[in-house]
Amino acid sequence: DINIQPPFVSKTGSTPQGERIGTIVVRATKVAARVVAASSRSKDFVTEIVEHETGKTYSVIVNVAPNAPGGPPATTIDIFTTSSDLPVASVPVLAVIDNPVKASPPSVMLDGVAQVHSAKVMLSAPNYDELKIVKVTSSDPKVKVSLAKNDEKDAGNVARLVISLDATAEFSELQAFVTVETDVPGAQAFVIPIQAHNGSAAASAK
Repeated sequence: DINIQPPFVSKTGSTPQGERIGTIVVRATKVAARVVAASSRSKDFVTEIVEHETGKTYSVIVNVAPNAPGGPPATTIDIFTTSSDLPVASVPVLAVIDNPVKASPPSVMLDGVAQVHSAKVMLSAPNYDELKIVKVTSSDPKVKVSLAKNDEKDAGNVARLVISLDATAEFSELQAFVTVETDVPGAQAFVIPIQAHNGSAAASAK
């Protein structure tokens, strides 16, 4: 017989690339059996087998892949053993992978009535020496986005954006998002949600 613990792996909070999600312990309770392989059905996770006692106790360590994209992916870890009772054990895994590029603030609120027509967003890649913005796009033409000049004190892994409202646009409320493409593995593209309010007379009259 083979005992698998835990039967389901999950982790609260977010986990950076390359770090551990959890450990699955495999024990042969009656007849000796070895763990011969373990694999993830998703490339966002990688596994490592540790033998504690030959034919009896093994650990399968589940890590986030080094280039995994940020988000809440799920996978199944298949553990292959020499047991005739349980040659393959499947363990579901659920986790949130930390985005290697951080946006501060992570979302933007613009308000034409309060004269908040633009906002600056700082992007940083703490685990990388360099951050290059490949492309930025807006899902709504009324929201403009451009690269801003970095501060003198900024490191090479920092970039800045300016997100602003089109001064000629007429609307009352809108929701949009800015897509940022970078050269950082696992963060080639991510989105910044945008909410905007405009109480102009022209917009109110529509």
